[in-house]
Amino acid sequence: ATKSGAVDPKGIGEAIFIEPSTGQFYKPSEAVSKYDGIESIFNKENYFVNMSPSLPVDKLPLDLRDLTSWERIFLSDPNVQTADEDGEKRNKAGTAGGEPTSVVGEGGDQALDLLLTWVAPITLNLAQYSNRYPGRQKTIVYAGVTVELFAEYSEPDQKVLVVTVDDDTKHKEMHTFYKYRADRMRRKSIFPQTNGKGQLKTHYWFEPGRMHDASHRVEGLRELIIEPGIQRTMRFYWKSRDDGLAQRIERFSENNKNIPIKVKEFYKGRGEDFLVYRSAKYDLPREGGGGLGVATLPSKDHRSDPIKMSEKFSRNSNIDIDKDVEKRIYTKPQSNEGEIWVKYHFRPNCITRGIRLYPKNFDREKDLTAAAMIAKDQGRENALDVQPFVVIMPEMVKPKDTDLLNELRVLVDKETECLNEIRSKADDCKDIIAQLNLEREEQRGGGGDRKDKSQRDNAIISIFDTLRGRAKETEAEIAQRKAEEQRRAESRKDYLAPFIAKQENMAKICKGDYSNAKLSIEMARKVRDEAIADLKERLIERGHIMQSRLDKEREDLMRRQMAFQKAIDGSDGAKESDEFSRFGKDATWRIRILEERLSNYIKSSADKYRQLADKLANDKRLAALYTSG
Repeated sequence: ATKSGAVDPKGIGEAIFIEPSTGQFYKPSEAVSKYDGIESIFNKENYFVNMSPSLPVDKLPLDLRDLTSWERIFLSDPNVQTADEDGEKRNKAGTAGGEPTSVVGEGGDQALDLLLTWVAPITLNLAQYSNRYPGRQKTIVYAGVTVELFAEYSEPDQKVLVVTVDDDTKHKEMHTFYKYRADRMRRKSIFPQTNGKGQLKTHYWFEPGRMHDASHRVEGLRELIIEPGIQRTMRFYWKSRDDGLAQRIERFSENNKNIPIKVKEFYKGRGEDFLVYRSAKYDLPREGGGGLGVATLPSKDHRSDPIKMSEKFSRNSNIDIDKDVEKRIYTKPQSNEGEIWVKYHFRPNCITRGIRLYPKNFDREKDLTAAAMIAKDQGRENALDVQPFVVIMPEMVKPKDTDLLNELRVLVDKETECLNEIRSKADDCKDIIAQLNLEREEQRGGGGDRKDKSQRDNAIISIFDTLRGRAKETEAEIAQRKAEEQRRAESRKDYLAPFIAKQENMAKICKGDYSNAKLSIEMARKVRDEAIADLKERLIERGHIMQSRLDKEREDLMRRQMAFQKAIDGSDGAKESDEFSRFGKDATWRIRILEERLSNYIKSSADKYRQLADKLANDKRLAALYTSG
């Protein structure tokens, strides 16, 4: 319910009831048919108990400051201020002007001390906690979504969470999360594609640290996205790789859904050559293997080379911009009929740049120098039918034919290097897919012992997992460990253990177990006297704290009363009278609560003292003290 005035921050103006299950609003007159009564109300400041729970809700006063109708459980924090109906800043204890009243509890807390709960604490051992759910799994069904939860290490594939999105289609969207897999997979998501052919898009996520194979070389695979018949995408932890490969995309042919027709590679952090992109375009179909939904490039022994390759480079500030290559394109690699395009970076504020086209005619390249000399004798500029195409920027000198020939020979070597890199990455891609297929088959396991062995081999045991990380124990060792744990638990509950441990050589003799300690008359007398003195000291200290709180509240009330008398002497006192009335009501309530608590504490202290005396008289460890006397 919300109330008008200071308790109503939105200015609704009347009390309303909100039904949590439906969100419906009800006025008090309408809420009578919905609710039998109100037992308590709570907000961010306090918990209020209804002193007249039998009253109908429309007759119940909702002024929480009315102490006859509502009993507060916690003492308010005086340091937090709120605004009253007149807009004046007031603290939660009811004082105006920000002047706090002392409600400091025992140990400096700002809340009322409550009784201890009567509910026994819930304790779980490590084995019970690791099971998590009854039967080690749990299913929650929401509207349109089904969530399956599994305990760690309970499933052969190490899954811990499966989220299934229900729809009307045959194939459903599914997200599976894993933990502690040897292949470092942490998530797998399946998405139905919207091409109407019932194909599924699969997205894998991997944690860092994945190894390539038995060579223990870091593979760095971060994500694998498979779209059957469209493309396959691999993303890597590029900082973990030597080549800086960040992403590789393979697009497939429409006629043959398993044959890639174009490959794109993206690089980062290549400070030696500033390479950021490399691509290869293929023409003829090639052989391919199966695998995770698609085929990879041809085998290492029978490759089909690309018909076009390209490389892109970022800006190298150490090289003149007119000589810094931005892109190289190789058409028909390893063929005399191909071409090599070289494009340089743009100058600032320019829309043109340097470009060079080198036709690859190796037969004529060999005779280029001789042909140039013959052409000079015959008065012709050049005797070649096919000449390099050069676009130079202003203020640059056109290169000579011999310089172009030397550059072409360097570019041919670059072309071979680029082709070898593409082949190498294709082989790596094939090896990664093959290893993923093998790991997936191993993760499925077999039946019986084979399945158990597969589950153990494909799970990573955390170094912090003491339940599974320790070696197998015999029944005798298990019984001994449980007995030791029980002994330690009982020793922690022993009320005389701290005092017996202080006695000479008792800590060495008992080794932490004081339940059967044998004490002499002198030791027994010291233990008894120290136990009684300790309880007495704690009871007195707690009583002094409660008394000091009560005295402080009385002093604050008296000081405010004197300040009120001075204030009304110089004015009409109407406003001060209202403020003091509100403060006096709250202070009186706090004083009454503290007096009751102090009175009850004095009575309970005598009972605690008597109970300890009876307990000491019946304790077998102190038998020497009582039998002698």
